[in-house]
Amino acid sequence: MHLQISTKEFLNELVRRFPERPPALAPPPMAKILSLIHEWKSTICVTSKHKEDLVHIRDMHRLLSYKGYRFPDYDRRAAAVLTPSEVRRRMRDRSDRADAAKCRGA
Repeated sequence: MHLQISTKEFLNELVRRFPERPPALAPPPMAKILSLIHEWKSTICVTSKHKEDLVHIRDMHRLLSYKGYRFPDYDRRAAAVLTPSEVRRRMRDRSDRADAAKCRGA
């Protein structure tokens, strides 16, 4: 699936109706597309063993950022399915250590 969503044609089709300059408030479909592109860039583009195949997602994210589009937050727990289990375990361990450090510091 990652190869399908990372094609230049697919990504261009997603954003083809975006105006050159972003609106002050993105309508719901635009916000969802921006959220998905941000989620893909932050998950599969970082953790996938096929990172080199995902350059168009990173490029689209960079282009939209350059044009002034802002990316809404995404649900990191829901996006965890896009992250391999070993990476999820390391992230959870880091989070647990950070929480423990906060408790010791408080």
